[in-house]
Amino acid sequence: MKKLWGNLAASAVSLLIVLIILEAVFRILFPFGPAFPKSAYVEHPTLGYSLAPNQDFTIQDTDFIYKVTTNSKGFRDEEEVLDAKKRIVIVGDSYAFGTGVENDETFASKIENENIQAFNLGVGGYGTVQEVRMAREQLGLDPDVVVLQFFNGNDVQDSLGLRKMAVKDGRLVYADTASNFGAMRKLQAWMIENSRFLSFAYLRTRNLIGVFKYTFDKKEQLYRLSFSLEDYSEEINGRFEVIDSAFQDLEALSKENGFKVIVLIIPNDYEVDQEKFDKLLSVMGLDKEGYSQEKMGNVVASLAEKHGFQAIDMRAAFTAGDYFPHDGHINEKGHEKVAEALGEAI
Repeated sequence: MKKLWGNLAASAVSLLIVLIILEAVFRILFPFGPAFPKSAYVEHPTLGYSLAPNQDFTIQDTDFIYKVTTNSKGFRDEEEVLDAKKRIVIVGDSYAFGTGVENDETFASKIENENIQAFNLGVGGYGTVQEVRMAREQLGLDPDVVVLQFFNGNDVQDSLGLRKMAVKDGRLVYADTASNFGAMRKLQAWMIENSRFLSFAYLRTRNLIGVFKYTFDKKEQLYRLSFSLEDYSEEINGRFEVIDSAFQDLEALSKENGFKVIVLIIPNDYEVDQEKFDKLLSVMGLDKEGYSQEKMGNVVASLAEKHGFQAIDMRAAFTAGDYFPHDGHINEKGHEKVAEALGEAI
């Protein structure tokens, strides 16, 4: 028995040494972690949460490494100094925020020139309702144009509160898990934030699962695909009522304050990749004859035009190469295409 305990102790020590060496190596290879710091988000009385002001940190994932800085108001932008240029206020989620790209690589930054000043108010996880509230709260910027970025992947869910987020211990989590943020979840979060080796292992595992995500996340994928049906049910049509209502509020704001509204529609990656779309339908056991890659964008564009907004659907311009392969956000090339489209519209 004593020999057994001795062997176990020796194995434990050997394992610890290996882990220490691996951690040291991965800290050299991956100096930054994949998680936002605990201080990155704060609670907000009307928006639920927002980015904290005066942040400066770097995120490293398997697809990218990028730096995030926020100004004194918590926006991923320079300090707000109004000048005589045409002012463009951009509200949206992580696609406007610019997950995966540098501050100066976002489409908000790329549309700026000697005649245009843009303000990037994008916050990851926001839905249309929050974005309209954000536009209302930032009317002091006196915009000439408000760009509302809409992501086909989850903005309906976000606006319906089906993916409601909350701040817990300084972290952004799904609201339904915030009350159950127990010791194991805290330990998991701590390991990802503090260990480069474990965070790398987590990301690789996540990406591996991502290869099979159509099977693992079948309920989520079926929900998303329901918005690509050629013929919507009454239930699905009803889900767009909250978007319509938010657009109505934004229309009233635009008339009261004299600004133009552009609804920028960002498609899912499978909406621009026929092969991926067909594969997804096949894995889900669905008949592709009943689904359309254009449907979601067409519905959102129709709602936008109903309220007198200009709609820009990026589906025709985007290709699979405009997205990060694992993360799914648009890369710098994608942001460049958005900036070109917005520049023409503005």
